[in-house]
Amino acid sequence: MAIELPASDSNDAVHMGSLNICSYSAPAFDPSDESVMWLFTTAASAAISNAHQRQRSREHIGNLETALASRAVIEQAKRILMAVHACTADQAFELLVQQSQHNDVRLRDVARHLHGSVAGR
Repeated sequence: MAIELPASDSNDAVHMGSLNICSYSAPAFDPSDESVMWLFTTAASAAISNAHQRQRSREHIGNLETALASRAVIEQAKRILMAVHACTADQAFELLVQQSQHNDVRLRDVARHLHGSVAGR
């Protein structure tokens, strides 16, 4: 008997695996066994899907935390450039972007370096 594990977090016809139960004799399983296996695979599918969703949520939260921290550093770097070059916030941001692209370095790393050099680190 083979019962597919449907991806319970999707409406598509996607399956994450199957539960295969084998026997040496053909009449080993009756209809109630299949019903029990359907219940089990439904619960297992939900548990696996929930675990995947929880992991994706953790990764998303981590990315958001990084973005928030980066934003603060970038805003500080923009203010430094605005003070030094007497430019607007948009012009300061463009200077950071240009430096980032020219050196092939992440914008947040350019901002951290600028902030560190001004702070004397």
